[in-house]
Amino acid sequence: MTKEEAKNEKKNAANPEQDFAHWLEAAEQGDAEAQNEVGDCYYEGKGVKENKKEAFKWYLKAAEQGHIEAQCAVGFCYDEGEGVRKNKKKAFQWYLKAAEQGDADAQLIVAWHYDEGEGVRKNKKKAFQWYLKVAEQGNADVQLIVGTRYTYGNGVKENQKEAFKWYMKAAKQGNAESQFSVGSAYLIGNGVKKNKKEALKWYEKVTEWYEKSAEEGDAYAKYMLKVLDQLKHNARENTKKRGKGEEQNFAHWLEAAEKGDSTAQGKVGGCYFFGIGVRKNKKEAFKWFKKAADQGVDTVQLLMGLCYDTGTMGIKENKEEAIKWYEKSADQGNDYAKKNLEELK
Repeated sequence: MTKEEAKNEKKNAANPEQDFAHWLEAAEQGDAEAQNEVGDCYYEGKGVKENKKEAFKWYLKAAEQGHIEAQCAVGFCYDEGEGVRKNKKKAFQWYLKAAEQGDADAQLIVAWHYDEGEGVRKNKKKAFQWYLKVAEQGNADVQLIVGTRYTYGNGVKENQKEAFKWYMKAAKQGNAESQFSVGSAYLIGNGVKKNKKEALKWYEKVTEWYEKSAEEGDAYAKYMLKVLDQLKHNARENTKKRGKGEEQNFAHWLEAAEKGDSTAQGKVGGCYFFGIGVRKNKKEAFKWFKKAADQGVDTVQLLMGLCYDTGTMGIKENKEEAIKWYEKSADQGNDYAKKNLEELK
């Protein structure tokens, strides 16, 4: 029985009980698609009394025959302890089987497990490799993740050109955060030639999206609109050209930073991170970001939280430190930090 035939049979079934009887007959003859359907019936109580143990039994039969959906279902059952004792290692193993057959949902789950070290030893490089597989299939949200990983060198060697390439792929699909990243890349010339007109174009695109969300009461969107207003103002300014002008700007910020100016300290950190007016140096970038954060700059406190949250900028991942910095930023009203804090907790 083909999957298409199975779907048609299911659609045309007179009632759930007859449907279940039909699937069960085929399942008992070894049909993997039918076995998966029987698993669904038992799991959801369709045409038969709900029974998670029976659901797991039939999912497993189908999964052992290589049925992708069933493999994911078995992984989920082990993950949540549905119909079988919870076992994170076995959950990962079944998700991996489905992922290796090319299932994008399973690949994303596998990437997450490697990222978090759940059911398998934490491995940022392998996490990135699986995220990349999903991104190559056109998932805009995951293309953003890949771009971010290339930006900060998380699980892969830092590569700003590759980062920009993936941000652009997602941005063209309407991903708001990627549109923001594309605009910022054009503004400072990170991974692409500096182009203020292009920066403004992408900032305007993402502004429309955040305005709609802000009208619905989204606090994060309201915060991002404030950020975008400032960035669009910067893009319109007649800034100095790359080269000596940027070196002079860096020297100016450094002088102020060394005197304790928190805004300048944040600027110096950014210059070191992106290599604007000075050679890239992540350690120096982090040092100056830390100084600014210690003085209460909420946006830099947010950045500190992100560094510890994701283990970027040469910093070892530390969720407790991430929460600490997110809380400091959130206490000052930073809605981005509030959003990240909610997700982390």
